[in-house]
Amino acid sequence: MSESKFTSGPWNVTEDEEPDMEWNRHVESAPNKRICFMAHDGPNRSLEFEANAYLIAAAPTMFDALLNTREFVADELDNRDYCAGGDARDYFNDAKYVNDAKCTLALIDAALAKARGEN
Repeated sequence: MSESKFTSGPWNVTEDEEPDMEWNRHVESAPNKRICFMAHDGPNRSLEFEANAYLIAAAPTMFDALLNTREFVADELDNRDYCAGGDARDYFNDAKYVNDAKCTLALIDAALAKARGEN
């Protein structure tokens, strides 16, 4: 997998400081270091508009969480043989669980590739 090239987080949502433009949003990685500008056509902005800004701002955190989750799931699959002693983790030896975990890894890999601009 290639390294990410985006601006590291955290990213924050801020209001536009221009007079009569406070309904617009900026996603910034630091004060005055803009990641994106989200224009809206007036003070009657929708909840969806606001939610989109926060979703964009959460991207670096979600990317890191996916990397960590991917590593955990892959490690668990690689080390599933140690569970064969009858403990509570016998599900790692269940074919359906293993298939579900592999499908989850594929979904995570696709999301990470999209975030890196690889698709």
